[in-house]
Amino acid sequence: MLKSLALLHWLRLYVVAIMLCVVITGCSDVSLSIGPLHLDTYGASARALQKEQPENLTLDFSRCKEPGPAQGTQVTQVEWTEDDVLYCVVTIDANCSDDYWVGDYEIKGENELILEYTTIRAGGEDACLCQVELRYWISNLEQRDYTVTVRQTDLVRPQGTRNK
Repeated sequence: MLKSLALLHWLRLYVVAIMLCVVITGCSDVSLSIGPLHLDTYGASARALQKEQPENLTLDFSRCKEPGPAQGTQVTQVEWTEDDVLYCVVTIDANCSDDYWVGDYEIKGENELILEYTTIRAGGEDACLCQVELRYWISNLEQRDYTVTVRQTDLVRPQGTRNK
């Protein structure tokens, strides 16, 4: 009986801490289920966006490490891999609260490849910028020399996050 009361006490403290984190600071990646209570401020948005990403595209990213000055968008690497996959690396200026990216692409004309991204801003509006590296792998693409540009297509703010 004493163990179950202690466990119940710690569970309540945990739920209160999570709720404070979400409501006050807008922290991200919170998913918690206890009985009928389910809190998911970030994962649902990320999963929904991930379903929209083309199957032949993989996007990997590095999250913000430290704030810095704006440096603009740069395409730093474009190459075909041995297995005929186009690999592109770009750096972008991101809000320090941007936490997750999903990619897409568009081909215009003969050789213009537009790499697109949508970001999730799960932590609110920070007043800082940082550089983020996005790495795209696109398979089943006609092999040619593409002119590559980058653009942001959307910004998602999950429910339960606040703008600061």
